[in-house]
Amino acid sequence: MVCDSDEIQSFISSLHEIRQAGGLTGLRVQSLYREAQELTGGAVADASRCEPWLRDLRRMLFTLAYDAGLWTMAETLLELARPPDLHDPADRTRSTATMDERIKWRSSQAMLLDAIGEADQAREAFMRLGEDYLAQDRPDEARFAVLTNAVQSAYELGDYAIGESLLLRAERLARGWSSDGVRLNLALARLHPPVSTCDVRQFRERYAEAAAVVENVAPALLPQLNRFAVLAGLQMGMPEAAAEWLPASPPDRASETELVTDTLVRLQVQYGLGVIDEAVVTRGLNLLGHEASRSQETALIGVLAIALFRLGKTGPAVLLATLFLRDIDAMIANLPRNPQMAHERRRNTLLALRPLRAALVMGGYLRAAEEVAGVEAILTHRGTLPPGRYRKWAPGKPIGQAAAKLADVLGEARESQVPSETITARIMGFKLPSPRPLQAEHVDGQLNLTFLAHEGRLVLIHHARSGAERTPIGLSSEDLAELVQNTHRALRQGSAADTERIILGKALFGPVATRVASAKSLHIAAFGPVANLPFACIPLHGDMLCQGRRLMIRTCVAQSEGRRRPPGTRLNVLFASGGDLDTLSHVSREAHAIAELYDVSDRKLVAEFGKDDLAAALADPPEILHIASHFHIPDDDLGTAAVIGAGGKKILLSEVFKPPVDLTSTNLVFLSGCDSAGHGGGRSLAAQINALGARYVIATLWPVDDVASAEMATLVHQGIAQGFAPDVALANAVHALRAVPAFSHPRHWAAFQCYQA
Repeated sequence: MVCDSDEIQSFISSLHEIRQAGGLTGLRVQSLYREAQELTGGAVADASRCEPWLRDLRRMLFTLAYDAGLWTMAETLLELARPPDLHDPADRTRSTATMDERIKWRSSQAMLLDAIGEADQAREAFMRLGEDYLAQDRPDEARFAVLTNAVQSAYELGDYAIGESLLLRAERLARGWSSDGVRLNLALARLHPPVSTCDVRQFRERYAEAAAVVENVAPALLPQLNRFAVLAGLQMGMPEAAAEWLPASPPDRASETELVTDTLVRLQVQYGLGVIDEAVVTRGLNLLGHEASRSQETALIGVLAIALFRLGKTGPAVLLATLFLRDIDAMIANLPRNPQMAHERRRNTLLALRPLRAALVMGGYLRAAEEVAGVEAILTHRGTLPPGRYRKWAPGKPIGQAAAKLADVLGEARESQVPSETITARIMGFKLPSPRPLQAEHVDGQLNLTFLAHEGRLVLIHHARSGAERTPIGLSSEDLAELVQNTHRALRQGSAADTERIILGKALFGPVATRVASAKSLHIAAFGPVANLPFACIPLHGDMLCQGRRLMIRTCVAQSEGRRRPPGTRLNVLFASGGDLDTLSHVSREAHAIAELYDVSDRKLVAEFGKDDLAAALADPPEILHIASHFHIPDDDLGTAAVIGAGGKKILLSEVFKPPVDLTSTNLVFLSGCDSAGHGGGRSLAAQINALGARYVIATLWPVDDVASAEMATLVHQGIAQGFAPDVALANAVHALRAVPAFSHPRHWAAFQCYQA
């Protein structure tokens, strides 16, 4: 084993030169570590050995691992390099550290804590170092940076009084010293007071002073100074200045730590300016799963989700948004101690949530977007998020599964260096379900329209005999998502959302307004954000779309093949009051009124039905099946969707509405219950029933008042009993219900829509 101090010092010097050359990679550092192991006969990794020369070597290797972003290796090496008298309890039986070594080791500890995300602990360590420095009889000029680091840490912790006191001491000491290093560190330390007070004018002056010193003394630090200025500009509400100070992109050979920091800063500025560089997004994706991104992974995932959404990559954006929200409670719980920095971090999180919510709406996950809106409300009012509440959150089961697999891959990447391309491919390869195009029927007086999300934007397609005409909707994705979400929320809660509906009507149907005016029937295939819209109450030129015309919502699913066979019976009505769960008091009256319209005996009414009753009705399908009950249908997860039967018991719809059930003999399935259409991620219960062969499905978009629901169902069946088609019967029922003062508000009638494959 080599223990000659000259040889070791020579090796340390060579490592220092390698570091100075820059461009260190993880593989190169691991190779140098193995070389050190061979040189010392394995002593580098031997915790029982702690000679001063060995501690110096370990600390140098730590610096290389730190530069390369190998945090796990850096943590191990730093612990091995800890001087015996800095252990708790201190080991006085071994050689103690000099003041120089103590400062070097504590500085390294503080740097590492900062790098792995323990920012407040790091700043406290820097402050202790500053106090130790000032406690010396003669503070060392060469170690002046220890004091200025303490100044910075005090301000970043929000201990402004301590920071001011330390800065005054630093300025006094600096008067007696004239070295470039002192001038440089003092100029950098003086930037923090104006940031803490948001004094933009003073910050500009001191930034100009610091930049002049850096340019003369250490030009290599200019990018780092500029990045600090960018973050300060964003923090002080100066996005234009932040863009002005943005440094040039670092070279490809830069360390991964520098690339992660630059990517985060650059994407924040680009997001503020509204211009996203795809190359920076690709670089950020390739940095996920690396040790260097560990401490900032949640923030990186958040900005990448926003950027991908802005680039029209809705599927990957929704996937990353899911991972971001799963970690949001921990992120908020660990806000910086500095009140201004905590406010800024909270504000940035809120800024991120709006486009993340919009991405969910654009994907059709409206209920999930409402959950995100709830998080926004809590954070806006400085509430506390329940610990672990969002750890397994997902818009729906498929996305939840994809997010869990991605999280596993990110974890494996840090352990086994999974190639960056694997992670990027998994993210960018995630696609939301693509709907089938509308197979338009060209009937006189019928207008066929499709709303389809394409590359993050909504497109209107008019299907005419001459071909399909495509028109982009003139609303940004975020504005469209906001309008759809606000409209749906307002109508669910009983508000009118007049302004939102007017804007949507003009944006969605304005390009075909003349054709809408002359149409007797609108057939609409709606996917993405507008899948949840109540089209009946969307106005165009002052009139509702339901005024004077019937509406059909096309689900575009492939139906069961085969000829329609005769139905088992004319009508089956199943109803359940919900037990103790928000009892429905009018379902019995609704059921008997419908039976009376068709002159059907009470034997075809199944009160407080169970799973076997529903299965029996589907085994010998009627011409008309009416189900009046509560429905529970989560976004994009029909596997857990349920209708509430007798005694409040859930009946999984996936267990009853599935092949070999054949509904080709069924003309209409009427789902009279809350949210029974079951939209989510472009999927719906209505579409699932259409796929089994049912010609028409009437269902609701939100919870409807029990009395209004019973009245609507009775009116619709009156029309059908008189020989009208379901869409015509619904149009007439809507017109009649709107005329009743007690039910004139859209929340009572606009939720009901007629669906056809």
